[in-house]
Amino acid sequence: MEPVMFAKYLGAALAMGLAALGCGFGEGRIAGKASESIIRQPKAAGEVVRIMLVTQAVSETPGIFGLLIAFVLLFVVSSQGQASVVVAYVSAGFCMGAGAIGAGLGEGIAGSSSCESIARYPSQSENIMFSTLIGQAISETCAIFSLVISLLLCFNTPDTQNIRSIGALMGAGLSMGLGAIGVGVGNGWVTSRAVRGIGRNPRASVHILRTMFIGQAVTESLGIYSLIIAIALFFMQ
Repeated sequence: MEPVMFAKYLGAALAMGLAALGCGFGEGRIAGKASESIIRQPKAAGEVVRIMLVTQAVSETPGIFGLLIAFVLLFVVSSQGQASVVVAYVSAGFCMGAGAIGAGLGEGIAGSSSCESIARYPSQSENIMFSTLIGQAISETCAIFSLVISLLLCFNTPDTQNIRSIGALMGAGLSMGLGAIGVGVGNGWVTSRAVRGIGRNPRASVHILRTMFIGQAVTESLGIYSLIIAIALFFMQ
């Protein structure tokens, strides 16, 4: 029992700690840019604060996913098992925590750019907010993929000492967790550039959004590849 309890505690710490790392930095970046934007354009303070709170709320959701997996590991899953269960619990915590890092950072980058753009171009606030929320939602998909893999690792792991199963379970968590970091940050960067462009040239917003979607779709494909390999590893054990 002791190794399993160790894995539960470590997995919960990884899930919440890494998630808080990414989301906390992302939300702080949004608030910092909002404050800077209000200094530059005090008349737009109301709109800036509104977009700050909305985008911070979205950036918080990967942290909630991390909290969910931490609670599952601490209070829901079995406290008994062999080596495969130990590895699965640690992998689940890392997978969710790493996935939340990418989403939290990416959404923070997007939200901070929206605050700056609204301060510069307050007449485009609705257009900028709409584009930002869509971009943030796309940035969060890999965190959702990480949540799915983490739940599989928590609830569908065979109890065995088989080294093949242990390697597969560890690989599944690493594949999805690490893959989600780059995709989340990349999608957030795409959104931030698009939001700035929409503020500067509203007439080109349709073309900018189309380019953003195409770019994010290509970036997102890497997250899907990570998900496919993670699922394949999980079911090949």
